[in-house]
Amino acid sequence: MTQRRLIMPIIIATIVLASAQIVSANDSDGDGTDDQYDDFPHDPCADTDTDGDGLPDTVVSGCTSNSIVAYTSFEDPFTNGAKYYDTGNKSVSRHLWNNANEPHVSHNKSTGDEMGFTLYYTSTGGVGLTDGDFFGTANYTGTVGNFTEGAQGYQMGDVDGTTTLSLDSVAADSMSLDIFVQGGSSNSYEASDNLIIRFVGSTSTVELVNVTGATGTGNNGGFATYMGVWTSFSSDISSQGIGNLEIEFTSNSQTESVYIDNVAFTSTSQLVEDTDDDNDGWDDVDENSCGTDPLDSNEIPIDSNGNGVCDAIEGDDFDGDGIPNDSDPDDDNDGYDDEYDAFPLDPTEWDDADGDGIGSNADTDDDGDGWSDSEEVDCMTEPSSAFSVPDDSDGDGICDIVDADDDNDMVNDENDCAPFDASISELDCDGVCGGNNTVDECGICGGSGISEGACDCD
Repeated sequence: MTQRRLIMPIIIATIVLASAQIVSANDSDGDGTDDQYDDFPHDPCADTDTDGDGLPDTVVSGCTSNSIVAYTSFEDPFTNGAKYYDTGNKSVSRHLWNNANEPHVSHNKSTGDEMGFTLYYTSTGGVGLTDGDFFGTANYTGTVGNFTEGAQGYQMGDVDGTTTLSLDSVAADSMSLDIFVQGGSSNSYEASDNLIIRFVGSTSTVELVNVTGATGTGNNGGFATYMGVWTSFSSDISSQGIGNLEIEFTSNSQTESVYIDNVAFTSTSQLVEDTDDDNDGWDDVDENSCGTDPLDSNEIPIDSNGNGVCDAIEGDDFDGDGIPNDSDPDDDNDGYDDEYDAFPLDPTEWDDADGDGIGSNADTDDDGDGWSDSEEVDCMTEPSSAFSVPDDSDGDGICDIVDADDDNDMVNDENDCAPFDASISELDCDGVCGGNNTVDECGICGGSGISEGACDCD
């Protein structure tokens, strides 16, 4: 068959959204970085992903543009001016695949940046594409004027059956595409001709177009509605879940063709900046502090003890246990955590009971009450408590419990009838406490200076 090509200027109509944006083929998102160097060619908020993890090294401050998560403008290779021939059985419904030196009817995502797609043929008793038709990727602009994105599009021509173009699965918030319906006149489409464009999601299906015949009763009144103009469609698919865009076309004439271009799926979720640009396991901020290059995975900070803090910033290791001071709970390794250690860098000290700056181990008066620790031990008071102080009745610096003369009246307590009253003492032998008698140091009653009447010497 010879395809009828209708030459006309390009006209773009709009359904739901404004007409598709046409930008430089070298800089699709207009961010100043050519697509060949742009890791996010369809998102103006970012352009570099050093480690290829899908997260941008930086995100333009204040940028809120929706990002394109998947797209195709059918720039896949094709053979100019050639037809596609189905070499299979025209009576069997099946997937159709690419043939050498013919337009591509399917595309594997692994071989390019654009979305992959497959073509399924459903037999209706006709010859299908076995007779050779203009079908698949195309760059002929005599009919459409120009493609809306890039130099190519996808043509679904004289099917003699039904074909369904299905794009790869995607999850997005919205989708858009442009279509152009070719026809010499509206009468070239019969009642059996049908075009359905739908997004089939995991939870529900959204139908954008469903037209039948030249002026049928479809949602837009038949093929005539779209004939001879590029028309842009868009739809919210945020609640449909992951799914596939399907374009189903039924026709049986060489003058009946539908062109598709500029398919895009967008997300309203904003890009998140990558905190580890070279994916070496070290945060970019940490690498800058450690003196290594955050964009070079071969430059990794030295972390001798493996605690996640590089040696360059973690400081000294006082006790030499391999744990730096800033992460060691016990810097001096004395068994007392720094939080409770009055001397965290002195393994011989950890307490300062009186707060005088001298550790309790070295301090001779731990509680600062004026009594040495050894004296308090002898006096049976608490050396580390300033509220536990030895009694010293005569103030001679010797606590009562060890002082032989508590009132310091020169009479030992064991011979003093009033050991805590220096004005009273039993010094004579009359058994009466009081008076200014002197002791008979010789132990003989009536000795020198002692009144005989004071003692019974019998």
